[in-house]
Amino acid sequence: MIWIFINRSPDNIGLVIIGVNLIFLLRVGFHISSALLWRLSGKEEIALSGNNLRIRRQMVGFKKLKDYQGNLISNLEIVPWMNNLQKKLPVSYREKSTISFNYKGESIKFGYNLDESDANQIIQLIISTFDIKNTSAG
Repeated sequence: MIWIFINRSPDNIGLVIIGVNLIFLLRVGFHISSALLWRLSGKEEIALSGNNLRIRRQMVGFKKLKDYQGNLISNLEIVPWMNNLQKKLPVSYREKSTISFNYKGESIKFGYNLDESDANQIIQLIISTFDIKNTSAG
């Protein structure tokens, strides 16, 4: 449909380019504002109940809840929490960790910005609760 619109009027190509740029800028703006809101009001809760690991993320009234079966969790480990932005920050902001595990072919991460000792305690609790093997926990 867009192709037909462009072919009918070559003058509208400028509008298409502006539209694509606008969509790009809105998407970037959404990610930046989401990151800022997460920093200001984000909350992550981890619960172990029965045979499930439940991770609930909450931000400004929005909630995302995900359950993971404990017997399907593998390769539980602590990984450094750093993206390109953190690499440019002072060292005190870069020495944080997150917890990662494999679940049904996906790599799941939670507990962003944890101290390594806190991450180790969480991992040991998960290992003892679900009897997980093949981990890199220290």
